[in-house]
Amino acid sequence: MKEKFIATLVDIKYVHEVPEGLMPYVNFKAEIERRKINGSERVAIFNIASTTSYIAVFLDAEKTLEDVEREIKEQAFAELSSDSRKIVARARSRHRSVKENKEAEVSQWQ
Repeated sequence: MKEKFIATLVDIKYVHEVPEGLMPYVNFKAEIERRKINGSERVAIFNIASTTSYIAVFLDAEKTLEDVEREIKEQAFAELSSDSRKIVARARSRHRSVKENKEAEVSQWQ
């Protein structure tokens, strides 16, 4: 039976706020995705329980919780902890609400 790994959310930040010690994980993920980062991207950092491994997931506006879970599973053979799942879901819905409000304000003035 394969060991089941659990990914626990460490933090959600903008790339320019990520601590230096975690930037190699962000840069690694950016390389995998062939993404040029400018610092304004939101990223979630996860620790794989009982390891010293971290996984970065870019939280693009269109990315769903299911997309985040799929990335974690594909890259780290892990599942999100239930608490991490709730926090990411809340962060995703809050981010969408803020974005929708900003878009509504802009369209109001057009």
